[in-house]
Amino acid sequence: TGGGTTGAACVFPFIFRDKLRNSCTWDDAESEKPWCSIRVDEEGYHIGNKGLWGYCSSYCPVESSKL
Repeated sequence: TGGGTTGAACVFPFIFRDKLRNSCTWDDAESEKPWCSIRVDEEGYHIGNKGLWGYCSSYCPVESSKL
């Protein structure tokens, strides 16, 4: 629903900050919205600094709390 890339599907699982994510995350959520990776590398890590992420819609699975 916005972010680096709008309208792309989340890729689960993805690894961000060395943690496996099976849902949208609040980590580094600058605008108080959960986000997900839309592309990972061959090891499953989120590809950062290229806009390959997006804010999650209300239909996406989201971590239960902000950390």
